Amino acid sequence: MKLNHSLFTVASLAGLLFASSPVQAITVLNPSFEVGVLANPGETGSGPITNWTTSGTSGGWGRTDTNQFTSGVPDGVNYAWTNYSDTKHTQTLATVLLPDTNYSLTVAIGWRKDLAADPNYPIFPGYGIELWAGTTMLASKYHTDLGASSPVADSWLDVTATYTSPSSVTPDPLEIRLISGANVNNGYAIQTNFDNVRLVPEPSAALLGGLGSLLLLRRRK
Repeated sequence: MKLNHSLFTVASLAGLLFASSPVQAITVLNPSFEVGVLANPGETGSGPITNWTTSGTSGGWGRTDTNQFTSGVPDGVNYAWTNYSDTKHTQTLATVLLPDTNYSLTVAIGWRKDLAADPNYPIFPGYGIELWAGTTMLASKYHTDLGASSPVADSWLDVTATYTSPSSVTPDPLEIRLISGANVNNGYAIQTNFDNVRLVPEPSAALLGGLGSLLLLRRRK
């Protein structure tokens, strides 16, 4: 049986889409802040992190110890931290926004047990994760409830923000932002911790549905 060339092309494209996602995550440089592991457990550094831009009042990276997190961090030994709501860690990626794509930005958020046990800082400060393309914010996830117990002290919680791009987009570079979720200069909360940043693309339902319809149309012809 002779295979229609157009059908073969569409089927091949669909196969490539299924084969390439969702396992191939977008490259985030230094996603767990392990570049330049600090010498001593419990040590912290401030200022810029390799491959990330740090701005605001107070932020940096640290190497965990059992006084901070009993079971360590989700990936490696380092983590990033922000102490004030105006502080954020930003990375502009080499990947641009694509049409008809589902994006899932997942970040592990932690709350140090030593800070939670300090009577000066008994409240989790909250968090924010944002996905941008150029000057447009695509997706975000925030937790700014100052009475929140999630994540609980001495634990990490995976937080995900999602976005589905339309069929027509401007191919601006993607950008990730990690921020503290509260104004912690209030004597009740301090320091949000971040680790294991992941960004995964998948073909959207609209794209797969369009490919499926085209396949059916080609077969009928």
